[in-house]
Amino acid sequence: MKPEVDWYREQVRNYIETAKESGKVKGTVKAMIRPVLTLAQNLYETSGYHMLGWLINTSTDKFGRSVSAFFAGDHIAKVAKERFGSKMESQVADMETMFRMLEMENQEVEASVAKLHSECIAGPKESRRDVERRLMNSFFQHDINQFLGKESNIKLNTFINAAIEQHIRLLNWPIPSFPKANIDTYKQIPAKDVKTIFIPRKAHFDHLYAIQTKAISPAEYVELGTTYGFEHWTAEEQALCVEDQGAVPLIVDVNHNAVVTIDDVRAWKLKAAAKKLQKKNDSKAVDMTPNAVSVHAPLPHTNAVAGPSRLGLDHNVKRGHEEEEVSGNRVTKKAKGKGEGKGKAMAIDLDQFRI
Repeated sequence: MKPEVDWYREQVRNYIETAKESGKVKGTVKAMIRPVLTLAQNLYETSGYHMLGWLINTSTDKFGRSVSAFFAGDHIAKVAKERFGSKMESQVADMETMFRMLEMENQEVEASVAKLHSECIAGPKESRRDVERRLMNSFFQHDINQFLGKESNIKLNTFINAAIEQHIRLLNWPIPSFPKANIDTYKQIPAKDVKTIFIPRKAHFDHLYAIQTKAISPAEYVELGTTYGFEHWTAEEQALCVEDQGAVPLIVDVNHNAVVTIDDVRAWKLKAAAKKLQKKNDSKAVDMTPNAVSVHAPLPHTNAVAGPSRLGLDHNVKRGHEEEEVSGNRVTKKAKGKGEGKGKAMAIDLDQFRI
């Protein structure tokens, strides 16, 4: 009986999708809710109660838009709906997410898949192009988390730095640009390139979701083509010092050509240059130990002093037109001009020159 059951399930699924697209489902819902609205009006007139409610549907239309709704039963509630519509739409979205998570828990869907599926719903003012661009970034974060086996904040805009720090490489990238390498942000990726990345990745996700929700069996899995993936650097690449990593590829395209290497990353260039400069300075470092510094070196444009000149000895020294009297730790300089004894004495404390 399994083939017959599978056939029947497929027919029901096709009927529901056709009904959604044609508007039959929406018309049927309106017909069913009409008696409830009449009851709500009578309830308000007789007791003063306002009847409000949500119609929550966790699936979407063919454009990825929500088909859930909020209803107001009496005329006052309708005014409230018009005036505070944005708040009520937010409540509908929250309720929709809550029910979707509960449904997936009941179907034993992985939490990460359930979260990602909830993000596939378009916002009230989001265009299809906006949804595709946003989901491209969300899928990328989900995929890198699956590869690392842990939660992270790595997205398209932060992958380059994370790839260098964690020694990761992106494979089978289908377009020639990447954020923080040759463009500033993922929002600058052209719309046609977004589709090139997003459409095959979304097809894989939909297939996975259908298997986990038991809409299809794992035996019905079909290969949907190659999408991007990740790998760790080789042991040889990881062993390289920072300034020798420039040729290591970070992004590789479907033809196994390097789209981005570490040498293309400006932040790495600055770091590598700093490392080279540090090594150069280390190799030219001067031995500054006390034994390597002479305190007897003569000053420029002066005569070398013969004999001992250690600090603390008493002696008189004549240099040109100056006379120094050294006593203890003080030096008194006397300038000798045309008239002896007319010069002014200047005292210098030698303690300040001690080494």
